[in-house]
Amino acid sequence: MSSPPLPKLPIDSIKAPPLVKPSRRVRKLTELEEDIYRVHTEGVAQDIRERKTYAKRIFLITVSWLIGLAAVVALDGWRTFTHFQASERIILALITSATIEVIGLFVIVTRYLFPSTNTRPKR
Repeated sequence: MSSPPLPKLPIDSIKAPPLVKPSRRVRKLTELEEDIYRVHTEGVAQDIRERKTYAKRIFLITVSWLIGLAAVVALDGWRTFTHFQASERIILALITSATIEVIGLFVIVTRYLFPSTNTRPKR
């Protein structure tokens, strides 16, 4: 069984059907959809800019806090030269709070910058 030969038509003779002009309602919906898409896109771009800004600020605050902590520990370590003396409880509290702060900020910023896409329906 062979198929019948296809007619040979010149390419110029093949024409697309005329496009139907969209109704006024469809045009209005299309404009609204474009507006919604534009506003959404601008919102996402603004979110990205803000996330970068706040990530940098939180990073600078954390680094400043850790540098200050390192300075206090160093001053306490060289107490014979600096005459700075803090009790062991204060140094331990500073180190512990700095560790908790760094881990906490890391978790909070990471969850904000990279939100979970796993959404389960609530029961």
